[in-house]
Amino acid sequence: MPHLKVCKRTWKRSEDEFVISSIVQALIRVILVVIAGALLLSNQQLQTVCPAEFKGILITSAVICILHILLFIVIAAVSGRGGVMEVQKRKPLGPLIIVHFLLMILELIFYCLSIWQVVVFRNDHSYVDLHSAFVAVICWCSVLMFTIVCEIVDWIRHYDKDGRLKYEFYNTFLYDGVDKKTEDEKRELVMNMRMVEKFKWQNVLSKKFDSPEDYGSDDKEAALHAVSTAFVDLLT
Repeated sequence: MPHLKVCKRTWKRSEDEFVISSIVQALIRVILVVIAGALLLSNQQLQTVCPAEFKGILITSAVICILHILLFIVIAAVSGRGGVMEVQKRKPLGPLIIVHFLLMILELIFYCLSIWQVVVFRNDHSYVDLHSAFVAVICWCSVLMFTIVCEIVDWIRHYDKDGRLKYEFYNTFLYDGVDKKTEDEKRELVMNMRMVEKFKWQNVLSKKFDSPEDYGSDDKEAALHAVSTAFVDLLT
């Protein structure tokens, strides 16, 4: 599968991988925002003493969350288009992921503000029963902040420094990309791809069979070179 191309970089995620994850993310947000909204709206005392600033932050957080839910539905629909080889049908996925990043950052900011505001508001109005509202906001915002941080870590873990080369290779040879290359360019692309794969297998084998006694041995280096080249020829 070609790697997903976002912001001139590539990640080890196939282009139809976002269907289940988007649906799950949307469901988590729907459940949390509905429960939090019900608890906040049912608290009559909160409605009377809640300052406009606090109310505005909560409403903005809810609106951003709802927009993100709609975006996840669109991402899931686009990700599910076509078969494995029909990547052009999923072409809008890149811009949608960029919008997802922007909304994710906004969510993170406003969830932090919401938690800060509800803690300050509860301390200033200790005479008012705000337990349900406090729990609703803390649970809603903290759970989604945790999922956002996990997703950011997951994207960092999936980054591939050779991803652009792999994407270009698959797009040229497997999917017959519209950007036609000359024979020399194709030959160079194949050579670069072989070097990447050979380096990968050489690292794997050296970690597997490394020992202090023969470290740096010419025979060992030659053996690793030969075996990794054979792996590349076999698997690519």
